[in-house]
Amino acid sequence: QTIPHLVVMIDEFAEGIKILPNLVERLKELGRQGRAFGIYFFLANQEVNSAVDTLKANVSWYILLKVNRQDEMNFIERRLPVPPGRGRGYVKVKSEVTTIQGAFAGLPANTGDQGDSEISELLISTFGPDGDRKELLRFDPRKQAKDGSEVQTELELLMATINEAAYTLNIPKANPIYTEPLKPAIPLSTLLHRQETYRLFNGQEWDYHNGERNTAPLGFMDIPSRCVQPSFNLNFTGSGGHLWIVGMPGSGKDLVVQSLATSLCLTHTPAELNLYILEFGAGQLAVISQFPHSGAIIRIHEEERMNRLLFFLQETMRERSDSDWQTAGNPEIYVIVNNIADLYSQNPDQAHELGRFIRSGGSVGIHLIITANRVSELPRQLSGNISNRIVLQLTDSQEYLDVLGQRMPSLTLRTQGRGYLAQEGEVAECQVAIPDPALSGSFPREKPDGNNIRWDKDQAIVQLPRLLGALAAEMRAAWSGELPKSIDAMADVLTLTGFERTVDRLPKQLSGVSIPIGVDYQRLSPVYVDLRKEGPFWTVLGGRQSGKSTSLLSMVYFLENGFPNKCSLTLMPFKRGLLSQIGSNAHRNLVLGHDAIIETLNQFAETVSNETDVMHVLLMDDLGIAFSCGNNALINALNQLGDQLNIMSHDNFMIVIADLYGNLKSPQTYNSSFLKLFQQSQAGIFYSTDDSDMQWFNAPISLQQKKSLKWLPGRGFYVSKGKTEFIQSPLITPDSIV
Repeated sequence: QTIPHLVVMIDEFAEGIKILPNLVERLKELGRQGRAFGIYFFLANQEVNSAVDTLKANVSWYILLKVNRQDEMNFIERRLPVPPGRGRGYVKVKSEVTTIQGAFAGLPANTGDQGDSEISELLISTFGPDGDRKELLRFDPRKQAKDGSEVQTELELLMATINEAAYTLNIPKANPIYTEPLKPAIPLSTLLHRQETYRLFNGQEWDYHNGERNTAPLGFMDIPSRCVQPSFNLNFTGSGGHLWIVGMPGSGKDLVVQSLATSLCLTHTPAELNLYILEFGAGQLAVISQFPHSGAIIRIHEEERMNRLLFFLQETMRERSDSDWQTAGNPEIYVIVNNIADLYSQNPDQAHELGRFIRSGGSVGIHLIITANRVSELPRQLSGNISNRIVLQLTDSQEYLDVLGQRMPSLTLRTQGRGYLAQEGEVAECQVAIPDPALSGSFPREKPDGNNIRWDKDQAIVQLPRLLGALAAEMRAAWSGELPKSIDAMADVLTLTGFERTVDRLPKQLSGVSIPIGVDYQRLSPVYVDLRKEGPFWTVLGGRQSGKSTSLLSMVYFLENGFPNKCSLTLMPFKRGLLSQIGSNAHRNLVLGHDAIIETLNQFAETVSNETDVMHVLLMDDLGIAFSCGNNALINALNQLGDQLNIMSHDNFMIVIADLYGNLKSPQTYNSSFLKLFQQSQAGIFYSTDDSDMQWFNAPISLQQKKSLKWLPGRGFYVSKGKTEFIQSPLITPDSIV
C-alpha cells in the first residue's frame, strides 16, 4: 500500500515558538529524517529572527516576499533590493535565486473578463459647493456573476474541482492529525445512547442493559495526541469510589453535579442507588431532591439533620463491614457535598467526620462527591484519597499543578462544564454533557441535533430545573418500591398523634408488658420499655416544666390502650398537677390525700402478691412533698413498702417516682430506704443536663452532647442497664386519657 506524503504547514512560526518553546528543536529532528519518510514542512513568518536562522541548515527552499527592513534580505542575498509589492519576491533553491511574481487565486473565476474581475468596486458620487460628498451609485461586480449565479473565486473553484475528482475516483479523505475543540453543549441523551449502561429509564421503567453497575456516563474527552474524542463515564466501583470537583465560581460545578446525578438516576433504580445532598451553595442542587433516589437535601444551618446523616452513614458502614451487603441487595449511597469550604468553616466537627467515609466508605458502597472553589479548600489528607477528579476553570495555573500533578495548557474554551478529567492516572480535557429535553417524555422539546438544530447552552441551563423536575416526576410515578431512608429532624414538639403515627409506621415485635415512651434521637424510631424487665423501680427527674408529669401521663395512656385487662394503675399525685386531673376507672385508681395514700401503700405489697396475673403500676408525682411535709406516718408507710418490695420475688409490679433532684436528695430523704431502691436501680428518664440528675443515674453526659443537643420540654435521657439514650417524649394532656 502506497503511503501518502505528509505536508505540514506552520503559519506564524514565531507565535508557535511562544506556545511550544521546544518547537525549533523538534523541527530540527524531524527535518533531518523527514524527507526519507515523505514528510515536508512549510514554515511562514512575518520577519526573520534567530529561530528562523537556526533552521537554515535543514531548509532547501526559501521564498522571501516584501519585508520591512533591508537587513532581512540577508536571509537570501543582502545585495538584493526589497521586493516592491504584493506577491513579488525571490525564490532561492540551494545557491540559485530567482525573482518571482506569485499568482493570486482570490479573484472571481466566473464573472467574465479578467479586467472586470480586477475591479473591486464602482462608485459614483457628487460633491456640493461645501465639499460634502453624496453617493449616487455603488456597484461591486464580484458579488454576482454575469449569468446571475453565485460568484466563486479561483481558489474555491479549484478546491471544488479537486473534491469532485476525489469523490469520482473514490479517493478517501485524509485522516485528520488533530480534532476540533469539543462542542460546548453536548446533550446527555446522545451520550447515554452511545454508551452501554447498567439500566436506562425509558419514561415508564428502568430497562436492564449490559453495562457495569455503579457507573455513570458524563461527557466527552479530548485527547489530541491520539486524535480522538471518546466519551467517558465515572466508575465509582474502583479508584476509591469518590469524586472531587474543583473550579472557580461560574465554572459549572453545579451543572456537573446535576448532570452526574441525572445520569446516575437514569441508569439505576432507587433500590440500587440512594442520594443524599449537603447543599451549602446557592441552592441549585435542590432540584435533585425531587428524584425518588434522593433521601434528603440538607442546608448549612440544619446541624441536627447533618448529625443524623453522619450517624446513619456510620451505622451503615459498621453493618456493611460485617456482612456481604452487595449480595443482600443494599443500594449504593452517594453523598454530595456542595461547597466543602462552608462546611469546614461553619461545621468543622462534621467536616472532619467525612474523612472516615473518604478513607473507608468506597468499599462498603458509600461514595462522596465533593465540590470546592479552590484546591486548598479540601485538606490534602482527604484529597489524597480521591483519585477521580474533574478540574474546571481555576484562577491560578499553579492550582492545576497542585490538583493534577502536572502543568496543563489553557483550556480550549471557557464554558461551564469544560475542564480536565483525572481518572486512573490519566488526564485529559473534557466537556460534561447537559441533561436535555429528549430525556423526558413530558417536557416540550425539540430533540437537540448538533448538525441541524442549534442547541443554545445558556437556554438549556436556564430550563434545567424545570426539565429535571419533569423527569423526576416521571420517575416517581414509575417507581412503586421502597424509597431511601429519609433524614428528618426531631420535631420541637412530639404530639400524641405524631407519635402514634411513628409507632404504627415502625412496628416492633414486643414481649411482656412493653410500651413506647418516646422517639430515639438518632434513629427517630420508637423507644420501648418492658415493665417486667425494666422494673421494678423507676425514676423521672428534671427541672420545672421539663416533661416529668407528661411522661407519667404517657405511661398511663399506652398501658391502658395496650394492656386494658392486664394492668392495674395506681396514681398518687402529691400535689395538684396533670396526674390529678384524670379520674379513676375500672383499671385505674386515683388516690388523693395523705390518709388515702397511706392506706393504699400499706395494701400494695399484698395486692401484688395476690394478683400475680396482673401488672401493678404505681405512679407517684412530686414525691418529695411526702418527705418535706413532716407526716411521719406517710414516710414510714413509704419506707415499709420499700422494705417489703425489696425482698419480694414477684416481677408483676413497677413503681415510678417523679420530682426535682433537690426534692429527692434532701436532709429529710437521706435515710429513706424507699428512695435508696430507686437510686440503686439507676433506671428511668432525666429531662435535663444537670450534673446532679446525672449522678442519680450514674450516667455522665459529655460536653459535646450538651452543646450539640437542642433542649426543649419532653427531651431527655432514657437510662437502662448502664446505657443512655437521648429521646423525645410525646406531649400528652389529661384530655387525651379517657
